[in-house]
Amino acid sequence: GDQKSRNKQALSPNVVKRGGLIYAEDCQLGPRNDYFFQAVKSLVETKIFPDKKMIGLPENHPVFSSHFEFPFGFPMVAGVDHPFTALLDEKGRLMMFLSSRDFHCGWYHKERDPLLRKQALKAGINLIMYSLTN
Repeated sequence: GDQKSRNKQALSPNVVKRGGLIYAEDCQLGPRNDYFFQAVKSLVETKIFPDKKMIGLPENHPVFSSHFEFPFGFPMVAGVDHPFTALLDEKGRLMMFLSSRDFHCGWYHKERDPLLRKQALKAGINLIMYSLTN
């Protein structure tokens, strides 16, 4: 009901057309798989933005240097090592960032390696700063 409606609204093309950035992350619990990653990518390309294709984001994209420098892209915290996958608008602005690297594990798992936690938090800050300035 209500949660499904909010999820649908969050993925609305209107959100990104007004300058929003959608961040979606595949959480890897149990055996390594990427069902969520593949399902979201397919949904975006076939239903939400059928006229666009998600692309592998090059490591020199501004999101990787919007506040902190990540010359080789964001870190691998856990999950599946997919290329940084994104949906761009006509001007090259990031509309959606799809990750399979489990940044959220670094955001809330205190038992994670402190350096990885810090890198995951910095990656999140970059995403926020990019969305506020582009």
